[in-house]
Amino acid sequence: MNKGENFMELNQLQKDYVKKILYINTGGSDTKILKSSIITFTESHGLVFKKNITKGDLLDLIFLNGLEQELYDKFANRVDVPYWDAAKLNEITYKQLSDLDQLGVIKALDYTGWKDCTLYPLAALGFAPGELLEIWNNKNKTDFFRTRIETENLEDVQKLINELSKLFEIENVSKPYPHIEKSSGYYIYLSIRSLNGSIINDDYKNQENAKLKLVNSTLKGTIEELNSKISKIESDSRETEYYKELKERFNAQKEKVLEAELASYKFTHLNNVIENCKKQIAGLEEKLKSAPTGGRPEKFTDQEKETMKMYRLQGKSIRKIAEIFECSAGLVHKIINE
Repeated sequence: MNKGENFMELNQLQKDYVKKILYINTGGSDTKILKSSIITFTESHGLVFKKNITKGDLLDLIFLNGLEQELYDKFANRVDVPYWDAAKLNEITYKQLSDLDQLGVIKALDYTGWKDCTLYPLAALGFAPGELLEIWNNKNKTDFFRTRIETENLEDVQKLINELSKLFEIENVSKPYPHIEKSSGYYIYLSIRSLNGSIINDDYKNQENAKLKLVNSTLKGTIEELNSKISKIESDSRETEYYKELKERFNAQKEKVLEAELASYKFTHLNNVIENCKKQIAGLEEKLKSAPTGGRPEKFTDQEKETMKMYRLQGKSIRKIAEIFECSAGLVHKIINE
């Protein structure tokens, strides 16, 4: 298997490992994916960030904007797995890892990297829990048949083993693993041999079968990822319903607040109208107090009366002055002689 080989889909273990490598920022040759590469990726997706942002904050920004899958697609083929991580994460020993490498089940890369150690591609982390150990056990037994048994309930595991022990010699029983392709159920691995003779296990006799097993593991990872996406969609749908309910409750509360504000406004406006009316009434009452009482109101103002007297002094006749002011000559005569 060569460096840079593309994978159909990453399982959660592979994603977690890539994420761990992405966040490494020790500088020098130990930094497998440089900050400059992350900056280029971020800019290509139109994200805005500060000039002196750290590599960790830059990655946080990418994950926050939902670009996790694009990030894995971009950088997964740059990630190599040193032998100690490949063994530890697959729960096998270094010796078992080396044996599986010799058998072609998982193949080390042709170069050793700057640490000068055996490196494996990311595909080495693409196996189901306990799977590599079971392959190794099959390879190292010639008279036992290594098989996998599935049950719906954990309690049924021991019952099945008891039934099989009536027909076979049983050893090397694994711990129960939760079923990765189903939402429920368990499976175990165990080695069996007929009580009346040997069973030869040809399941992993050649490299072709081992390669098929690797492909099958990758497909299992794809199924697991799809199931994870379906679960996320279902979760998002439930969240959408919850937010919809919150919005309806918020709108109902907002309407109540608006109604209260409107009632308050109407009350304030009515008070203002009443106050204005009171002021107008007070003004009218003041005018009434100062108005003359009794008698007919004067027809002419003092200034008009003075004008009549001036016209008379200028020689105008009383009749002419009466025509000018549109009144009787008697009234003009009375005003002039006041």
